[in-house]
Amino acid sequence: IDLDALKTISSFNSISLLLALVALIVGMYFDGLRLQRLVKIGGYKLSIKAVLRVIFSNYFMAMLTPGASGGAVAQVLVLRSYGVPISKGTPIVLIRTVFSIMFLVIILPFVFLRDAIEIPYISRDMLLIFAVISVIAMLVGTYILQT
Repeated sequence: IDLDALKTISSFNSISLLLALVALIVGMYFDGLRLQRLVKIGGYKLSIKAVLRVIFSNYFMAMLTPGASGGAVAQVLVLRSYGVPISKGTPIVLIRTVFSIMFLVIILPFVFLRDAIEIPYISRDMLLIFAVISVIAMLVGTYILQT
């Protein structure tokens, strides 16, 4: 680690760093929970250690490869090492990725509502309506998938 990096980190507000760490931990928890649930739906079981290994292999390989393309491959290979065949691991990883993207798309209108960014041709009322409809559609879709 570079000494300038340590100096830069020490210049941040400690509460902001703590909140960022908490957000990272909460995000990883829900990421692992989602993975464990999808694997269970596929008919397999993963321990906490296996889930953490899959998540960290995804993060590591995504950072090493262009366009984060290696993360999905690493997840499938680690799932295979825990007995989940590639034919089941690939859809699990794909669905997990789609859920992540869906979450970001659904949260985006709320970010625009909170932020001071002006979006041309879209009023704040329309943005709020779109955000609420998106959340309702996600909840209804999740309910339909579970039944």
